[in-house]
Amino acid sequence: MTDDAWVTGRAQIGGHAVVCGTATISGALRIGGRAVLGDGAEITCATDYETHQLSWGDTVTLYRCDGGAVGLGRNENLHGPVTLGRTHLPDPRLRERIEELAELWGANTAQTAADG
Repeated sequence: MTDDAWVTGRAQIGGHAVVCGTATISGALRIGGRAVLGDGAEITCATDYETHQLSWGDTVTLYRCDGGAVGLGRNENLHGPVTLGRTHLPDPRLRERIEELAELWGANTAQTAADG
């Protein structure tokens, strides 16, 4: 592991977006705003990540990781796959959304493997 982020294809990163750690971004994507995509990110389409503004104004990004796991990006130093029960979640509403995304992305990964 090189701890180098990769942006390939026609992907474009702009605004205040951060791509760091071991993230891989590919495809015809435009990522902007305050998105933070970090360790483990495997982004190939716009539905592979979403940003959330917390009640006190901070922004976090939930993103798809290898194997359908969910990553949480707060800034260039705090990012990576979420381990429920071990990862501090700054807003209780995020737990429910992380569980939903893990089910969705995990199911999509399992279906892709079955189709392959």
